[in-house]
Amino acid sequence: MKKLLILLFVFAIFGCEKPYSPEIYSGESDIVVEGYIENGLPPIVLLSYAQPFYSTFSTAQLGDIFIRGAKISVADEDRQIELEELCVEDLDAIELELAEKFLGFNLDSVGVNICLYTDRNFELLGEEGRVYSLEIQVGNRLLRSTTQVPTIVPLDSMWFERPSEEAQEGMMELRAIISDPVGEQNYYRYLSSVNGGPFIPGFTSVVEDAFFNGEQFTFPIPKGEPRNQTIDPKTFGFFEEGDHVVIKWSCIDESSFYFWNTLEFNEVNQGPFSSPTLIRSNIEGGLGIWSGLGVRYYTLEVR
Repeated sequence: MKKLLILLFVFAIFGCEKPYSPEIYSGESDIVVEGYIENGLPPIVLLSYAQPFYSTFSTAQLGDIFIRGAKISVADEDRQIELEELCVEDLDAIELELAEKFLGFNLDSVGVNICLYTDRNFELLGEEGRVYSLEIQVGNRLLRSTTQVPTIVPLDSMWFERPSEEAQEGMMELRAIISDPVGEQNYYRYLSSVNGGPFIPGFTSVVEDAFFNGEQFTFPIPKGEPRNQTIDPKTFGFFEEGDHVVIKWSCIDESSFYFWNTLEFNEVNQGPFSSPTLIRSNIEGGLGIWSGLGVRYYTLEVR
């Protein structure tokens, strides 16, 4: 009798739930912004059109997603500059490397002449503590956002150690210690580059200091893994002995944290039993992220 009541209770719960179907958007496409300004570097912005959830497109059509001919300006409290549109085929080696570091992938490998916007003359560079406003004009549409380059909170130390016995031979886990400032709300994000490759975020690349505010905290830094790669539990998140590793450690603002936190939660919680996740954008009039980064780079040899 007890089992029957439990079954009836379960059926009642699920019977009351309303089915959810994502809205198929067919109107004017939203504009998606991916923009950054890092301490010591000029701003860089990539624009594209959002695509319907069920859409398909070929490689030949991929180039039409990216937006050309936009007017973009970035300003701090002292000056305002217009960003220049640059396409992959127009970039020199240094500019191409800079763009790939920000975007986290090899632009040449895409096979599309992607265009982005930046300050080619290095007139406006990111500075810790400064606020930067972004304004984008695409046709008759205006997008705005604001971000701050936070003061850098560096890592105290980093080291490699052997992971669990289940890990493959030669795999090493990276661990770090940070002294979080007292009385401040801080947000962090990291990416890793291995043997000169692109910077790739971990599956959960962001963290806030809610549970270790003002404390010295020890934590692992898993290797960033491509999202389209099959997960092998014997190697996932580990570095290999002999690897040359660069960690990009960033302090970010609150809106940047919530953007990446909701985006990454959505990436790892998909499937028929998952709940829809609303990604938190900080772009007024569009979607995406305009993010200030207070960055330190750490170079290590895995041994």
